Amino acid sequence: MGKPYINAEMIKLFVDGKEIEQRSVIHTGMMQPKLEWTTVKDLHVFAYDHLEFRIKPAREYPKTSLSASEIMSCVKSTPGDYLDSYFSIANAAIRRYIEDQENKECI
Repeated sequence: MGKPYINAEMIKLFVDGKEIEQRSVIHTGMMQPKLEWTTVKDLHVFAYDHLEFRIKPAREYPKTSLSASEIMSCVKSTPGDYLDSYFSIANAAIRRYIEDQENKECI
């Protein structure tokens, strides 16, 4: 059995449709390595040994600080207004998140 190809597992994940990210791990002359992760677009980058790879992490979304009673106050009581209720709840949660972030900055 031969030696496995460099980054074989990442290549397989990329081919299977996973989003893979790369970044440089070595200094090249006077250049500092890029510390930010960038999305892999082509297979050829997996041949380089100065790059490290990872599966792109899932984005984490903040949770609302609205209470259950605040959410229920957004719900319309008229039948058929469910869509409006969903928009009202979403907008109230977004508004609260923005207010929470502004209050956090003031502290």
